[in-house]
Amino acid sequence: MYNKTSQNCETCPANQILYKGNCYTCPAGTYYDSTNHTCLKCPDDSFFNLTVKKCQPKCTNESIYDLLSNTCKCPQDKPFSNGTHCISCFLPKHWDPATSSCQGCPTGQYFNFESAKCLSCPTGTVLNETANSCTNVTCGPNQIFDASSGKCLNCPADSFVSNNTCLGCQGGYYDTSKKMCIKCKDGYTFNSTIMECQSICLGDTIYNPTKKYCECPIDRPNLSLSNQCVACTLPKYWDTNAKQCR
Repeated sequence: MYNKTSQNCETCPANQILYKGNCYTCPAGTYYDSTNHTCLKCPDDSFFNLTVKKCQPKCTNESIYDLLSNTCKCPQDKPFSNGTHCISCFLPKHWDPATSSCQGCPTGQYFNFESAKCLSCPTGTVLNETANSCTNVTCGPNQIFDASSGKCLNCPADSFVSNNTCLGCQGGYYDTSKKMCIKCKDGYTFNSTIMECQSICLGDTIYNPTKKYCECPIDRPNLSLSNQCVACTLPKYWDTNAKQCR
């Protein structure tokens, strides 16, 4: 336009149009389109942003305008929208797009962010729900890891561990120091209660762990030739040579 005061031609200020030699501000609700040199109206669900000089959506539900995508987004500290508010999900919960809400994984599982799925911990690890991760478990000698309880369990004394499985030592026991099965000598069997090889008792005899041999009980103290424990009733007595009551 021509400025009579300075007697110079001047450009109209931003957001104004030249009309019949004068500059006019675009009416409320419109903006100046420099390409067509006219006032235009933003769509009903948007408004003109003077800073970026373009129409932008009217953001609702706590969302904010993102210049790069030209869309409304939830802020970084509350990145998810449930349709009403922007919210955050805190571990062990995660955002579930299907329900538009924070959800937890089934019992015993954790949320894997790479696959966006709930997964079970691998064998030999236990779930740390607070950290949403699996922690390696190191069991002691002759122990296996029980995934259902998340604990290390002892294998029986007459067995050993292979691939987290208790395998039995046939006719013997597992020596943790030698890391091998030790077979009891002939005539002996392994007693897991007293943790040692003991004589295989014949007939009615029972094993005495203190004396380490088989003997008859107190109420039937005499062993016959047929390996039966018997008691002699008076006036009979026990004949040690014949091994019978006389």
